[in-house]
Amino acid sequence: MKATAENRTATPPAVDDDGRVHLCAAGSLKAAAAGVADRFSQSTGISISMEFGASGLLRGRIEADHRADLFLSADMAHPRALLKSGLAVTVAPLLTNRLCLLTRRELATGVSDPASLLLDPSLSVGMSTPGNDPSGDYALELFRRIETTRTGAFAALVEKALRLTGAPGLPPAPAGRNIYGWLMETEKADIFVTYRTNATRAMAEVEGLAIIDLPAPLAVDAHYGLAQLAGAGPSAKAFHSYLSSAEATAHFNRFGFIGIKGEQA
Repeated sequence: MKATAENRTATPPAVDDDGRVHLCAAGSLKAAAAGVADRFSQSTGISISMEFGASGLLRGRIEADHRADLFLSADMAHPRALLKSGLAVTVAPLLTNRLCLLTRRELATGVSDPASLLLDPSLSVGMSTPGNDPSGDYALELFRRIETTRTGAFAALVEKALRLTGAPGLPPAPAGRNIYGWLMETEKADIFVTYRTNATRAMAEVEGLAIIDLPAPLAVDAHYGLAQLAGAGPSAKAFHSYLSSAEATAHFNRFGFIGIKGEQA
């Protein structure tokens, strides 16, 4: 099915387009989006400022009159909520990520049943905060899928899983550190349920970590949505178009994201 932007008729406030664009984007996009913005700025002279964080928290800031032109969320629900309220004028799927388990290499060796590993009472499990961060919502979906073959698994996993990211007041990683690598290195959890792109970056930073991919019945895809916000000027609209270009998609691909242009999320 062809991907199409969802639209809402709105009368945006008048804005002065000064060649600057402000993008609010999911924290999992931080490394990849910086390169895309640099390429666009170099070819157009348009300056891109970026703010990263948990998508639900960013949506809250936008709703509280936070200045932004574009919103790139790790899910479709938060952009659609802004569309429904009139704060966004278009929403379209842009990228796909995938959930995995990040753990120590010795725990990952020979694992044939990731669900049993998660449920092992001797192992701690980390996740992000549902509601605030789509990663946490996707983790809950993983727990629900495990429940279909293991009665009681959902409640057990919700109870044991530690909310280590995606909420105000949680300790940040030291400057320059990947939060997931830092949390694993400091043994805040034995297993972290996160995006594969996050896990790959953590592995590049911390020796001894490994990824466990989830088998087909448990695999959870994360669909990222791009919203153009009311009041966005011509510069923002140009960057919006560039984000869905083949050049930008190829750059995102190098960081482990999958472009979903041409498919409906």
